Amino acid sequence: MTSHICPRCQGILAYRDSRVRIRRKEGGRKERLMIRRFRCKNCHYSGSVVKTKI
Repeated sequence: MTSHICPRCQGILAYRDSRVRIRRKEGGRKERLMIRRFRCKNCHYSGSVVKTKI
């Protein structure tokens, strides 16, 4: 598993949850993306990382 670093305090981001996001592409096509959300244990910064296309 890859660890993610907080851009504010350089702490380790802990996994929070995942959400599906729908992105509209050229021509009106829709693309579903799985977004993993993280939270820093030190400064409580929240960030997201695109996991995969689904």
